Amino acid sequence: MSFEKSFLYWSERGLVTTFFLDLMQYLNPAILVKFISLIDFETSLHINPEAIKRFDIIIEPGFSNTGFGHPDAVFYITFHDNKKYIFILEAKQGKYLNSSTDNSSRNIEKYNSSLNGQLELNYCLSLALSNFKLGDTILVEPEWILKTPYNDDRKGKLRCLKDAKVIKNVIPCLSSEPLENYFHVILTSDNENPLKLNNTKGKLPQLFTKEIINDELKTIDIWKRMKKRHYGWVNYIKLLSFVKHYEKDYFLGSFFNKTFELNNPGKNVNTNKRPSSLLNNKPINTSSIFKNDRGICLIYVPSIAKNTFLHFSWGNSKGDKDACAIRNFLSETQNPLRKYTTTEIEKIVKQIFFVDIKLSVDKVMEWKKIIIEYNKKYLQN
Repeated sequence: MSFEKSFLYWSERGLVTTFFLDLMQYLNPAILVKFISLIDFETSLHINPEAIKRFDIIIEPGFSNTGFGHPDAVFYITFHDNKKYIFILEAKQGKYLNSSTDNSSRNIEKYNSSLNGQLELNYCLSLALSNFKLGDTILVEPEWILKTPYNDDRKGKLRCLKDAKVIKNVIPCLSSEPLENYFHVILTSDNENPLKLNNTKGKLPQLFTKEIINDELKTIDIWKRMKKRHYGWVNYIKLLSFVKHYEKDYFLGSFFNKTFELNNPGKNVNTNKRPSSLLNNKPINTSSIFKNDRGICLIYVPSIAKNTFLHFSWGNSKGDKDACAIRNFLSETQNPLRKYTTTEIEKIVKQIFFVDIKLSVDKVMEWKKIIIEYNKKYLQN
């Protein structure tokens, strides 16, 4: 009898993890340099493979919610002269613009979850790491941070990491290098490098520092200076092509290929489409929403399911607009619930989303992924 198995990972972290699992199966200095060359830096990094002594990767290091967050990965190259290049990676399944927010909203709580917010936080992390000295018990950003627009988020309190285990076991591997040896990488589903586009104005990170100009200490934004060499981009398609090129050398098989198929980054969900008029904790005027004879959307009806959006389809081939089916793709079975009418749902629905894809109801894994994303974004506080 045949026996099949699979080992899959979810979300951006899953994609990052499985890529590096694949990479480590056949890694050598020459292949490592080829991987680094996939990353689009404005000024290319030139690394001699013969100078490389070792490569290390840490997935989702914990730098504290009140410190520097949880980058998706930090990887670093150690050279024979003991110099290090340290790369801090952030990944989003969508495109840069959809994953970023206007940098004028820095004082909003979830700003640091946006991609440009994470890049700013990682810049401050690299400042703290560069200044860290052996024997220090706290990783903390420079005092002058509080005299820059970053203080809109800090509110007079420096971000720092005090976790003794992380300070002892992780920080020494990443610290005490010159700031020029820290690099920042974003992984998105864009087709071209979004950091080079003109339409990202207002959603690019701002990298503040203090410099003496005309004998006066001033706060300036050095993004344009830093991005040339220290900020790079890669997309999932490039990683997939890279993995497939070396697939024959995997002794465990590719983890990334199947995880890519499962997550299908950038294809399924248009999470940027959020019609505010349909998001309420009060009854919604649905007379225009369900005006078509047939349709499909995601609904949130807490009286039916408190913790998830539901797949809702209404109308049938006989022209009965009141006929409908509700499916909970996160339940063990996806048997449609048909005891309600469209008119009844109109009276109790709290949130409605129309999803910009054509996907049949038998695509359970795809619908499950979409609904998990909407639950995460709009139902979890």
